[in-house]
Amino acid sequence: MVGQIRGSEAATYADALDGLHREIERDRVRRILCDPHADLRDRLAKHLAFNTDLTAREAIATLRGAPIDPPVTDDEDDDR
Repeated sequence: MVGQIRGSEAATYADALDGLHREIERDRVRRILCDPHADLRDRLAKHLAFNTDLTAREAIATLRGAPIDPPVTDDEDDDR
């Protein structure tokens, strides 16, 4: 029959689709973390990239409106 996908073909398509989804997600994370607005809002940028389903455009808009992270002191650095 035309249009039927056999087991091995379905697995190949599924693998290709998984790879495409990973590539899209990596690009989304990269766009958020590499945006100039993320430089001074590091914690929020990481949160938006890794813990939300926001698009890169939505996350960057959120970063633009967010306050800048306070500077980290040497004492705070030791606690992380």
